[in-house]
Amino acid sequence: MSLSTHRQSGFTLLEIMVAVAILAMISVLSWQSMLQMMNSQELTETRDTMLHGLRITSDKLFSDLTQAFLAGPSHKGIKQTSLPAFIGGDGKLDFATFSGRRYFPGAIGGDQSEVGYYLETDPDDASVYLLMRRESELIDDKPEEGGKAFPLLEHI
Repeated sequence: MSLSTHRQSGFTLLEIMVAVAILAMISVLSWQSMLQMMNSQELTETRDTMLHGLRITSDKLFSDLTQAFLAGPSHKGIKQTSLPAFIGGDGKLDFATFSGRRYFPGAIGGDQSEVGYYLETDPDDASVYLLMRRESELIDDKPEEGGKAFPLLEHI
């Protein structure tokens, strides 16, 4: 009579529990890494959007200021009824510039315009300001009024 040894193949409960624990640790570390990457990406995109807006705003302001002008009360014997002005104050700047644009081909108008930059409180959040740009095609005696205004930069 011979005794046959019967070997069972497979994993023990302890081996399975160790493998599941290792898999759980790897999963948690991967998840944390993924969350950190997504938060970093969101922060980078927010910062990039803000810097892009700041670049556009500073380019427009630079363009307007480099083409700003003042004229005297008479130019070659022609009396002017309206004089361009350069007026600054608390959070406000109004001036005449040659950086006017014709937004439609063939539109009547010149390159001269009155431009104003000013801060306005955000209607959604009173602690935040908007940098507004106002542009008027007419140069008149009231450089701080008229024209159309639109926000250039938010969250100032």
